[in-house]
Amino acid sequence: MYLLAINSFHLSNIGLFSASQLVPFGVTEDHLFFILGLLGIIICYYLLHPLIKLLVMLQWSSLLTYIFGSLIFLIITGLYSIMQHVNRLGDINLSKLANVALGITFFGGALFVIHLCMNIINYYKQHKSKSV
Repeated sequence: MYLLAINSFHLSNIGLFSASQLVPFGVTEDHLFFILGLLGIIICYYLLHPLIKLLVMLQWSSLLTYIFGSLIFLIITGLYSIMQHVNRLGDINLSKLANVALGITFFGGALFVIHLCMNIINYYKQHKSKSV
């Protein structure tokens, strides 16, 4: 079962420390995963904050919409795949999620080409109106 596979993962497998060394301090593996999640989101927040500010400043709302839409859709399809496995309706097949990611990437490429063409057309229209 997938949940058993998640529970069998231990932070001590990373090789940084042994979880048994922290037991005398009252620190369990649940506490370690809480700390890992907290530190992970703090690091991601501070790494992404300047990028998001730049994208907002450049008014690239379509890129932000694409990024967050893709993230939400990948989470939904991943959860759907996990729920199918939990209910024993199918297997967790990473190739299915990879195909979803490929479709999202294809849409991103098409969106890039469309925006590039629109910017080129707008540039020529502005350049042509200045020369007249």
